[in-house]
Amino acid sequence: MSNSSDMLSTEVVAADAPPNEGASAGEVVSNAGSAPVAEAATEAPRPSIGRDQLLSERLRRRLLEQQHAFARTVGARLTAYLQAELTVRPVTVQTVSGERFVDRITTPSQVSVWKLAPLTGMGMMEWAGLAALRLVDLLLGGRGQVADPDRGLSEIERALFDQLTQTWMADWCGAWSGEPRMEPVLLGHELDAGYLEWLGRDTWILEFAYELGLGEQTYPVRLGFPLGMLEARIRQLEQEDAAVSSAQMPVETNKGKLIWNPVLSTVPVEVRAVMPFGRVAVRRLATLQVGETLWAEAPVAHQVEVCVGGARKFVATAGRLDNRWALQINHRVEDAEHEQHQ
Repeated sequence: MSNSSDMLSTEVVAADAPPNEGASAGEVVSNAGSAPVAEAATEAPRPSIGRDQLLSERLRRRLLEQQHAFARTVGARLTAYLQAELTVRPVTVQTVSGERFVDRITTPSQVSVWKLAPLTGMGMMEWAGLAALRLVDLLLGGRGQVADPDRGLSEIERALFDQLTQTWMADWCGAWSGEPRMEPVLLGHELDAGYLEWLGRDTWILEFAYELGLGEQTYPVRLGFPLGMLEARIRQLEQEDAAVSSAQMPVETNKGKLIWNPVLSTVPVEVRAVMPFGRVAVRRLATLQVGETLWAEAPVAHQVEVCVGGARKFVATAGRLDNRWALQINHRVEDAEHEQHQ
């Protein structure tokens, strides 16, 4: 089990700000047209193995690499969308208890509740309150300046901010491989994070922490989902990482002979077909226009060179078969060159 040094160093107290007018403490404000939070609060599957065994140091690094790629994508997308300089940097990926995750929610902050369809369970996203206000001001055509940094978002502002969080979550889900593809569903907003009973205080949470850069200021952004909820995706990521590592291992030899690495059998390789055409005068090439026709000196369909990795491997005949273009292999290039040398 990880010790306290594995956790984020910043310690904050649980949020106890009063709820917005018209809502009671602990109430989740659902979005119009979204599934009720109560229906989505099905408990996520529990991890089948211990958290340290599931999230090894190697897997942590792999998850961070994945999140760096996601950060570049979403950072560029939000920069173009807001027409403002914005950066996203992953800080850490770690497992924490539900109690610790909730206790470190800052005040003020924007906390939203998410489901990753079709997975069972739900999690949370937390944005620093000032970051949310500045982003909304940019959306409204401002310069990202806020007169009252301690106020909350109005209903209209929250609806605008939800557009940004939807973009963030769509790119985040897209960073994960596997089928079926995860789709983010915004269930609502927590008005008082101290009442997050559905999260489970003893539930292990997979926490993703980021640093959002706006101009010269940086703000924290956090995502947290039950570890059991994402276990299948994590296992798949681990298997992909193991396959890549196996493919990169030195090939075993047997008395000096190379032995085929079976991991490479399913690796896709790009194949190119090159058709030698003949000779064309330089003057003719210089005056070519779109739509003009060049006439070949010989039947070229029987002399197609099949190249793999830039090297010529076969000579083939090109044609149509079952309404699709096809190549019929005539002979290997090595065989033809050997016959010429003889």
